[in-house]
Amino acid sequence: MESCPSGALVFGDLDDPASAVSRLFAAGATEVLNSEYAMGEKVTYSHLPKKFVAGTVIYGDIDEVAKEITVIIEGNGKTLTTKTTGFGDFEFEGLADNTNYTVKIEASGYKAASCAARTSKDVYLGEIVLAK
Repeated sequence: MESCPSGALVFGDLDDPASAVSRLFAAGATEVLNSEYAMGEKVTYSHLPKKFVAGTVIYGDIDEVAKEITVIIEGNGKTLTTKTTGFGDFEFEGLADNTNYTVKIEASGYKAASCAARTSKDVYLGEIVLAK
């Protein structure tokens, strides 16, 4: 019998509805790594990290990071909001694969900025410079 003392690996018979691996699989709690290759993998994973979109916001006129401003991402029927860090950085994690998103940034006294991102891979938008 195969086992993993830490519980990180789950073994069993997919044809046995009572096995732990069969229950995980039936609950939809597993997914294939790199499913875009459609290779019919026999190994599936749970808790795989999802895609992210991140960037850094800069005030163009004073060449400083934009701290604590609101950043919004829209896509896949959802809207998420975050604030930039003290370094002007933002990140949205756990995003759906292969989905189009729009990132919107608004700061008082500056023109709004908008960026498109597609999560076919993790996306770092780089520095987004806000203009007066």
